[in-house]
Amino acid sequence: MLKKLTKKQLCLNLSVALFMLACQNLFDGSLLFGAYLGGVCFANVYFCTAVFVICGLLHGASIWVVISKALVVLACTVVYRLLKRSFNKWTVALLYVVANVFYLVWRTDGYFALFDKLSWLVVGFAFTYVCIYTYRAVLVRGLRYQPALDEKIAIGLFVVVLSYALAKFTVFDYNVLQLVVPFALLFVSVTVDNQTAFVAATLFGVGHLLVYFAFEVPCMYVVMALSCVLMNNLNRFVSAVAVVICDVLFAYLFDIYPNFTVYSLLPTFVSATAFCLVPGKVIRNAADMLCQKQQYSGRMVITNFCKSLSQKLYRLSDVFFAMKSTFVSMAMQAVSKQDAQIAIVKQVQASVCNDCKQKSNCWRNNLENTESSLLRLTECALSRGKVTILDISPTLSFRCDRLSFILSTINTHAESFLSFIKKSKETDGNRLLIGEQLGGVSQIMQNLANDCKTKIVFDQSKEKQIAEDLTFHNVLTKETIFLEQGDSVSVIVTVARADYEQAVVERIVSNAVKKQMQVQKVESTSSDKWICLYLAPKPRFCVNYGVASATKQGSSLSGDTHSFVKVGDSKVMFAVCDGMGSGAEAEKMSDTTIGLIENFYKAGFDNDVILNCVNKLLGSFNTETFTAVDVCVVDLQTGLADFIKLGASNGMVKCGGQVQYVCGSSLPIGILDETKPSISTKALCDGDVVVLLSDGAWDSVGNADLLANCLAQTVLVNPQVIANDLLSMVLRQCNSMPKDDVTVLVARLNQQGDQQ
Repeated sequence: MLKKLTKKQLCLNLSVALFMLACQNLFDGSLLFGAYLGGVCFANVYFCTAVFVICGLLHGASIWVVISKALVVLACTVVYRLLKRSFNKWTVALLYVVANVFYLVWRTDGYFALFDKLSWLVVGFAFTYVCIYTYRAVLVRGLRYQPALDEKIAIGLFVVVLSYALAKFTVFDYNVLQLVVPFALLFVSVTVDNQTAFVAATLFGVGHLLVYFAFEVPCMYVVMALSCVLMNNLNRFVSAVAVVICDVLFAYLFDIYPNFTVYSLLPTFVSATAFCLVPGKVIRNAADMLCQKQQYSGRMVITNFCKSLSQKLYRLSDVFFAMKSTFVSMAMQAVSKQDAQIAIVKQVQASVCNDCKQKSNCWRNNLENTESSLLRLTECALSRGKVTILDISPTLSFRCDRLSFILSTINTHAESFLSFIKKSKETDGNRLLIGEQLGGVSQIMQNLANDCKTKIVFDQSKEKQIAEDLTFHNVLTKETIFLEQGDSVSVIVTVARADYEQAVVERIVSNAVKKQMQVQKVESTSSDKWICLYLAPKPRFCVNYGVASATKQGSSLSGDTHSFVKVGDSKVMFAVCDGMGSGAEAEKMSDTTIGLIENFYKAGFDNDVILNCVNKLLGSFNTETFTAVDVCVVDLQTGLADFIKLGASNGMVKCGGQVQYVCGSSLPIGILDETKPSISTKALCDGDVVVLLSDGAWDSVGNADLLANCLAQTVLVNPQVIANDLLSMVLRQCNSMPKDDVTVLVARLNQQGDQQ
């Protein structure tokens, strides 16, 4: 790791030194100082200072001016690094001004000389920031990471200045720019994209134009870029030959080289040859780092997968709904009471009257009277569980001498039927419970299928902006995905683990998508250096809550339980379950109830399905302990709150200074097989307070208005303090001897960013 870091630092130092050497004699040394000051922000300050002094003396600047600038920058940089602080844009500006004070006053004769120096200083000041942005984007972060828009502008200006300096720089009567441009255009066209190649040709041409004021060479650079783009489809060696041909054509047709000889083409030939000698592996690696082309295949896979998943979920939903219908229809096939009466009468006729001498008289001459008498007997048997001789009609008792046999037969068959009915009800209840659950699963799958069916939209412009902004703030970003599905917005980014700061990432992504976003999940990738962040819209509200409770006088264990749990991406549920009575049995029942309700809500079932299923499950316990349920589900995005009550006491909602009651009329869970919860919805705002109380609170106070007035008049904002205050008032009213278990749950809605 140390070796790799040393190589990177060495490359950075040498690059800054070469650039200072190239622009040493431009604009009275102002560009040289800008390159130097930008370099010390990232490179070795001592090395940069030495190069700056050497370059300053080479272009003939005053030794005192050069040394004064170097000493000021060196001293300030050393002090900052000892304090372990880094330069920001304001400290760089201040340092630039201070370092140039001596230069401004040294041998400045007259206003014109002062104006010239001020002009050079303004140019150098602007170029300092160009160098800082360019060094950071290209040399510090590396070419792998996409630069931001302002960094692209800085890099463009940097290339213009570099080409301007190289155009004025000659070696053995050869222009250095002529040696650099062909290689640069060939390399960019192969590794980046066509657009960047034309931009680079234009920027190099601008630098040459500023020196020689001739348009032929800039036009040649553009034509070279065009030939590179057209020939890249064949191979890079053909592109190199095309570049040389362009140089030859412009040399003969437009006479761009004074005193032209064949050797005038040597720089272009050497540059193209050097490009051909670069190993193909190096070209491919550079292309992987620089070229960040949009990959559509992966996104199409996601879209097609969602469509396929939606279809499968719809089919599964139909299967579960058919299973629900089957179980419900099976539960409806029980034998009716009327059918049972007729069946028992027929059994009496077959077993008792079959060999009787009076059979023809009873079942032929007096058929109607006999049937009605026996039906009345079976009705009594089925209603009371047993029939006696007192229930026999006078007509039947006068005619029949087998009454005891008839009574015995009817009682036997009635007992069997009642036993069958009881077992059928239990079986039907189980079938209905299973059917209810299957219907709920069917609904959940249908909702999931609807979500998956919604079209997924990828926004490449936002992805690019997020990547640029994160990279600009030194958060190295490898991949960014922005997607919208219906009203849902999600952002997935892969960043360097060492650069991850949650607050920074959330702020940058929020600014880019124009919504408050928060990191919901952080996952590791196959590489230890990268992590994947999942961001979603930050809920508009958050909820703080507090709970206070007291047990019934003489009881060691409270039958009340409470819950506060997240049941969705933007929904929370809080509830109070009041087990009838006090002690272990009530506590067990209420704890079981609240656990079932929590799990059903987390799974996504509807309110009616949840409470009906819980009611049937608890009703199968064969216990006389019932549970009152008071549930509130709050959507943190909209502030809408659903209040669901089954046998629960009144709740309270404080909006501003007004207190409203939330009432319900349903019976507790476990009393009836079928139950209908009382559901109401209220819109909550920032600062609203919700209070849920068990029956013990109201029973101990007696006067309901006392609790409402106490809540209305309180100026407290902490939910736990409010809960303690309400419980204290309840205990004062009952002399600390509550008649039942008391639970007070207080929740306060707060707008995000304004939490108390």
